[in-house]
Amino acid sequence: MKKKRAITLLEIMIVILLIGLIGGVVSYNLKGTLDKGKAFRTEQGMKKLEDIVNLELQIGNTNVNDLRGKTDVNEDKLIECLQKSGLISSKEVKKFIRDGWGNPYLIKRVRGNNEVVVSSPKLEEYNKAHGIVTDSSPPAETED
Repeated sequence: MKKKRAITLLEIMIVILLIGLIGGVVSYNLKGTLDKGKAFRTEQGMKKLEDIVNLELQIGNTNVNDLRGKTDVNEDKLIECLQKSGLISSKEVKKFIRDGWGNPYLIKRVRGNNEVVVSSPKLEEYNKAHGIVTDSSPPAETED
């Protein structure tokens, strides 16, 4: 007669421990990948937003001063500017004006020009923490 072998509690605990360790390693590595994705999304979004807004400014559909609020960017005017351009769908506009971490972009006017420069403090913080040097920082001659 064959004897049935049961799984002991110790074996089950060891399997659960191994699954937990593997899950922890995977999630730790995944976090770095998610941050890289947010940084990439932010860089690309900054470039696109800057191009669209500068295009609208050059065409004359928008004025730089219209985009500025008391302390920050006037989101309503920025959304209106992007919708006028026709380059961003109305469903995506609210998401488009925020960086990968969900913070609004900073838009600064280049002194003496009818141009703007778009930046993200969170991306600058990420790049600084990871030792990434970029040339995407705004020029020294900007007005707040």
